[in-house]
Amino acid sequence: MIDFCIKCKKCAGSCPSQAISFSDRENIGGAVRWQINQEACFGLWASLGTDCGRCISVCPFSHPDNILHNTVRAGIKNSSVFRLAALKLDDAFYGRKPAVADMPEWLIGS
Repeated sequence: MIDFCIKCKKCAGSCPSQAISFSDRENIGGAVRWQINQEACFGLWASLGTDCGRCISVCPFSHPDNILHNTVRAGIKNSSVFRLAALKLDDAFYGRKPAVADMPEWLIGS
């Protein structure tokens, strides 16, 4: 999964607060991981009045738990060639950024 995430970076590209870095993982407190700018993320949440979740919505690993996506996840786990193909297919089907939803009628008013 780490190899896939290194290539993917959809979460970083779709983060409106730029709280998720495109950089490599770092050793932070004895754990090698990506550092998220919590202040920037929370600042966006506070300005929106709710959570954002764009990083989760674009992550290929957050797709529904069904036979198709489970097969793709298994392929990603077992093959570096499959990882690249899966990323290209995910981009083709889902895009690099989440779709923007239309404003609900009840918010538009009359």
